[in-house]
Amino acid sequence: MRFLSPQLFVPLNIFIALIGVVVWTDVNEISLSPDGDTTLTNFLHYRREVLVKEHPNDNAQLLTRIQFDKGVVGKALKGPICTFEYSGGVFMDHSNVVGLVATTVAHELGHNFGMEHDSADCECPDDRCIMAPSSSSMSPTHWSSCSLEYLALAFEHGMDYCLRNKPEKLFDSPVCGNGFVEPGEQCDCGLPHRCDNPCCNATTCMLLSNASCATGECCDFQTCKPKNAGTECRSAEHECDLPEYCTGESEYCPADVFKINGESCNHGKAFCYQGKCRTHSDQCQLLWGPSGNNSDFQCYEKNTIGTRHGNCGYNRLNQTYIKCYNDNVYCGMVHCSHLNEKLEFGMESVAILAQTFINKEGAIIACRTAIVDLGLNEVDPGLVPDGAKCGEGKMCVNQKCMSVGELRKMAPSTCPGDCNGRGVCNSKGHCHCVKGFAPPFCDYPGTGGSTDSGPASDPNMGREFTIALYVIFLCIVPLIALGLIFLYYTKQNAKIWWKKSPTRLNNAPWECKRQSPSGGTAVLLPESVGVVDVGIIQPGRPVAPKVTVMNETPSQPKAITDIQSNLFGKGKGFTIKPLKKPNNFVREPSQTDTANLVPPAGPRYENVEEPAGEGLRGENTEQAEQLEERGRPIAGDLPPDPAERRGVQERLLHEEAEDRRD
Repeated sequence: MRFLSPQLFVPLNIFIALIGVVVWTDVNEISLSPDGDTTLTNFLHYRREVLVKEHPNDNAQLLTRIQFDKGVVGKALKGPICTFEYSGGVFMDHSNVVGLVATTVAHELGHNFGMEHDSADCECPDDRCIMAPSSSSMSPTHWSSCSLEYLALAFEHGMDYCLRNKPEKLFDSPVCGNGFVEPGEQCDCGLPHRCDNPCCNATTCMLLSNASCATGECCDFQTCKPKNAGTECRSAEHECDLPEYCTGESEYCPADVFKINGESCNHGKAFCYQGKCRTHSDQCQLLWGPSGNNSDFQCYEKNTIGTRHGNCGYNRLNQTYIKCYNDNVYCGMVHCSHLNEKLEFGMESVAILAQTFINKEGAIIACRTAIVDLGLNEVDPGLVPDGAKCGEGKMCVNQKCMSVGELRKMAPSTCPGDCNGRGVCNSKGHCHCVKGFAPPFCDYPGTGGSTDSGPASDPNMGREFTIALYVIFLCIVPLIALGLIFLYYTKQNAKIWWKKSPTRLNNAPWECKRQSPSGGTAVLLPESVGVVDVGIIQPGRPVAPKVTVMNETPSQPKAITDIQSNLFGKGKGFTIKPLKKPNNFVREPSQTDTANLVPPAGPRYENVEEPAGEGLRGENTEQAEQLEERGRPIAGDLPPDPAERRGVQERLLHEEAEDRRD
């Protein structure tokens, strides 16, 4: 039966966990009566006084062989699930068929969840559903449409508070098939015929061979592996809450964390506490609906009385009220005014409601209160919520008004440097960083999130891109730079080598010796040698040489400086002007001959041959003709006598100076 009854609630997404069994062997702990109502009342009193203290539980059911009157097989109150006073039921062991008894247990639990008996208007896939008014020889296994509506209404009234936690230990565990992962189990998806988990072996409660997870919010049931890091597994429910993310390694979502207590919220009307931000008016709307609003401050003065009309708490174990000190009156019972007198939160049938009126300057003001039972482990929603503002820089905490600064001192730690303005401090004193910055201080680029809530984005998502950037900037770019530098210096060295190359006739004076049939010899000593075209020179027949200066060589041997200066000058990039043609000058046809450029002795110079028969060509031909017309001698016509040669050179320099002035 322990399996059949819990499995009936699986379609409702409710899991029934058996945490304890108490068997009365010697004497009954309560008075059992054929009257089902009397037995139920006695059992609820026993649960409240004894059972809850010894075995904390959300709901208790009594199984007995006492025959109830009028054919009744079970009794339970409607809607008090999770309450301290009324969450329980009684039923008979009325059949040897386990399925029928299990259906009776489910029926009474349905009443505790707020369900009524099915009517003719309810839709049911079978002849009858679990909440049918009477039982039969068949065991129903489905819930009607009406049952689903009643359950949704109960949850809207907040009667699911006790269903959000998991018990630490189950009775008679571990047992494979109960739907809870227990020691020695890797997974538990329930009974084999109801298991739809593709990652779990329902028979052994172990993972399948290709699976690494089978449960948890961070398990991907398509791949049976943990979800990627940065996947949100628990969203932020409130302004003061923080989201949690999968780590990429575990199948479980990290523990819930939130903003540090005392953080201002709701535009300064309240302070964050335990991940929630609530004002007095927010609590009134929770209790009484949208029309609820915080009442006048004079209503809160009643909290010093210590009655159901005003207090700072209600002790359910001894049923006594706690008075408020004057400094804490605004943190006791919340006083509301509203248009709807029906309680919207909790079950009105099990709540303690009160209403008083005050006269303020001729106006009648209502002060309505409610004490709502949500069990011993839940705070009464009829009290002022923690975090509500009770003064300037003060907030309510456990029905006491305290300063925010005092509360901050009680925190385990605070975030250093205010998280560098790129995050908020969480409840553990660690920075929760925005996406793009890394914890713990949000001072470097990173995934966001915190060390407690997991990374806000997948740290592996940009790894390939980052690696590519590293390769580009640390390998490819430096290689390209080195290549460009190498090419640059190679070109520079090539230019230097070209200037120094023997074929460019640089860096050295050249002798131009030409042998002709007549035995004449011409010597050309240019200061800067570029391209040299040599014609035929014969004694007594001066012919202008063709010389074009392209480059300049700064250094020349001192022995030929005077000749170079006299013949060609010291100018840079010039063309030799022709000398005046002498009176006895006779131009003869060109003869085919060779002219050898003979450099001084040295390993860097080579002889260069000029093709024979070229003569004077191009622009230097025109220069030679001008020399002939003006009657100036050229270098080959200088007299052999040194004194006469100097005279001719001086005359040439004088004529050249006059030509420059012209």
